[in-house]
Amino acid sequence: MIHYLSYTITESMPVYGGSAGPELASLKAIDKGDSCNTWHFCLENHWGTHVDGPNHFFTNGRRIMDYPAGAG
Repeated sequence: MIHYLSYTITESMPVYGGSAGPELASLKAIDKGDSCNTWHFCLENHWGTHVDGPNHFFTNGRRIMDYPAGAG
């Protein structure tokens, strides 16, 4: 069984520390005659469901990419 725990990225999603929410902008849209749907988005690293590695709190701490995939 899979439980989906992530927030959907929207302009009204909860954000950390009162920072501004994500910026979402449609660049291309099929319903406007474009060949595809394309979006531009800008967000901080604390938006949405995520995991912070030790490097987030300590200068010499390990980063998430320092852990092998599947590490438990």
